[in-house]
Amino acid sequence: MFNKNNQFKAFESKVWLSSPTMHGDELKYMTQAYETNWMSTVGENINQVEAMTCEKIGCKYAVGLSCGTASLHLSMKLAGIKAYGMPKVGHGALEGKKVFCSDMTFDATVNPIVYEGGEPVFIETEKESTPVETKKEETKTEVKKEEKKSKTSFDENQQKAINSALANAGLGDEDVTDIACTLDEATQQYTVTFNFQGSNNTSVVDASTFVVLSSIVG
Repeated sequence: MFNKNNQFKAFESKVWLSSPTMHGDELKYMTQAYETNWMSTVGENINQVEAMTCEKIGCKYAVGLSCGTASLHLSMKLAGIKAYGMPKVGHGALEGKKVFCSDMTFDATVNPIVYEGGEPVFIETEKESTPVETKKEETKTEVKKEEKKSKTSFDENQQKAINSALANAGLGDEDVTDIACTLDEATQQYTVTFNFQGSNNTSVVDASTFVVLSSIVG
């Protein structure tokens, strides 16, 4: 966190941000786009670049974007949707999630996490090669998983009720915390409770069919 009392010393040598490099045809292509009225996010030149990219990489589709930051943002959004599902309108794909980041980076690699509602977590880098120290973080993650597993255990029918409640909410076990499941012997109904992004959720599940009968948020 920034502190105005900190004393900062200017670097003796600087690592310059990349400057534009012209190769001779840029003005021609800009003029061509202007004269053909393709001054937007589509056009023949963009189509050609996307086609050339597909051919080079061997993929089926490619999307040309305005800059590297935009491509990182799109990648982050798609990764969040794949992992956690489509977010609600007005919400980011990583809302409430922590995302590991290198502590040696440019802000463009971190901003997309915030754009999507995530929380960047800066972790150490290896001195020799600069990637994040994955072994250390993998160990921490595995410990957390084991701790999570050991907290509460459920019998087979309780787990079925929990799975139904989570599926009904479009969530997975890894998305929620504080899971509890109790059976009402009189009504033969399970009450499943869990916390998702700070909101308490309660679902009532039929004990014989495991159909969700009701669901309340808050």
